[in-house]
Amino acid sequence: MNTDKKHIQHLAAICKAKGVSHAIVSPGSRCAPLIIAFNQMDGIECISVIDERSAGFVALGIAQQSKKVVALICTSGSATLNYAPALAEAFYQKVPLLVLSADRPNEWIDQGENQSINQFEVYKNYIKKSYQLPVHVETEKDLWYCNRIVAEALNTCLYPDFGPVHINIPLREPLYNLEETTVKQTKIIDRITMINSIKNITASQTSTVPPVLRFTVLGSPLEITSASTLTPLLVFFASEIGIDSDM
Repeated sequence: MNTDKKHIQHLAAICKAKGVSHAIVSPGSRCAPLIIAFNQMDGIECISVIDERSAGFVALGIAQQSKKVVALICTSGSATLNYAPALAEAFYQKVPLLVLSADRPNEWIDQGENQSINQFEVYKNYIKKSYQLPVHVETEKDLWYCNRIVAEALNTCLYPDFGPVHINIPLREPLYNLEETTVKQTKIIDRITMINSIKNITASQTSTVPPVLRFTVLGSPLEITSASTLTPLLVFFASEIGIDSDM
């Protein structure tokens, strides 16, 4: 049995597909869907550490030794702040950690609700990047958007340098609903990298109609006569400046 929140099922599946093998979890109600999904994911070992400050340093040690992204899962409110010392260490030591903080829906923030603080960018000065998943995930496009954020966050943990990244995850009740389902396949966005560097690029435009652009890339000729031919070149340049591409 798994959580009935599809985007959380996919989040755990993407983490596994991109090499996460350890998740350090601290008990809480709001993060129940996350803990359920990660416990159901074969290949990810969930380690329970009650105190979030201690959990942060357990994750830091595992990530230092394994050179792999380690996930940290906690409930909403001030629990998230207890990761700060370990994240500051991870930021300056360049250690890949992925914080997955459960949160209350946006409409309950700053309304005097228990265990609710403004969690987005709460680690702003000691994090590579902060993300927030949408509250409403109802359509396939919503799910694709969530998956894209998760994949980008995991890529950011590792490129161009290792470091901590935060995904804040607002979750509505009910939190404990289960269903018999398994994520069979989810699209994984990888960062495009080049094995060889550019040695030289030259371009000239001929007098033909439509124009033909002739390039020399890594010693091989390349002609551009249409948008479909241009796409691979755009992907190439995107990779050189560190942009994730799904062209």
